[in-house]
Amino acid sequence: MIRRFSQLLTLFRDVFMFLKLRYLHPYKAPADKTILVDFKNPNLYHRYFYNLLKTFRIAGYYVHYPMSFSKFRNLRNGDIYIALLFKEKGLIDIRNKKVKHHIAILNDEMFSADYYKTYFVDQNAEMNSYHVPMSFHPYMYHYGHWNRPLPPVGRRKNAVFAFGNFDRTAYKKIHRAPFHIINRADLIDFLGTKPNFISVKSREYLTNLIEEDIDGRIVFAEKCHFEIQGEKVREHLSHFRYFLCCPGVFAPLSHNFVEALSANCVPVIQKHTLILYTLPCSKIETQ
Repeated sequence: MIRRFSQLLTLFRDVFMFLKLRYLHPYKAPADKTILVDFKNPNLYHRYFYNLLKTFRIAGYYVHYPMSFSKFRNLRNGDIYIALLFKEKGLIDIRNKKVKHHIAILNDEMFSADYYKTYFVDQNAEMNSYHVPMSFHPYMYHYGHWNRPLPPVGRRKNAVFAFGNFDRTAYKKIHRAPFHIINRADLIDFLGTKPNFISVKSREYLTNLIEEDIDGRIVFAEKCHFEIQGEKVREHLSHFRYFLCCPGVFAPLSHNFVEALSANCVPVIQKHTLILYTLPCSKIETQ
């Protein structure tokens, strides 16, 4: 009975939101900046699909993604990040209407999620192709943290900073991917034995640490001890000169790479050739 009630409640909410987006949200489409989206299976790209459309909107494009109610329900109640498309006013237009002028159509046939094949097997030699650039975590865009002005800081700490989840089980799975890279679990286990390693246990500790002389140190804020909130990520990064960009679960780089660059942190990565165009490489001196 409870499950049935929950299903009906979800249905009513979906109907209300669908009608609201269809009829109550005004959209003004610029003739020269309209993108027509015709994706049948955006779930294949999960968070990256949201980021793709969001970045078009940030750039001033009108994003038209017409869809039926069934498709709307599927996307809204599926991937939590794709669902963000429907939580932001004016992000996409889902109405089934004809658009007279559009500068581009985005569809399934144009995209591929097989990044590993293109980059590692074909060695990035595929012609007439384009790598969608790396981007922030979706919540950084959704909550507007990605471009907020950073507070002024004094001299940056000549130290290496890292934060995030270092789950010892999940992050060892990267060995299944078709490349060789040190997983973040092994990284923290190795660096944690060094005399210049600092483990941050609280916000107060990190705040006090920034006021001290920590040049040459390796500072880790592990999520299980202290989780840095999204709105504070770039601010904390701005205090350090270097950021250790650990790999994801199945990817050689994570969204923290872009977040570090946005705060003018020098990225410390194992495979600098993964970036297009290849980053210059140099050494870091630590105590």
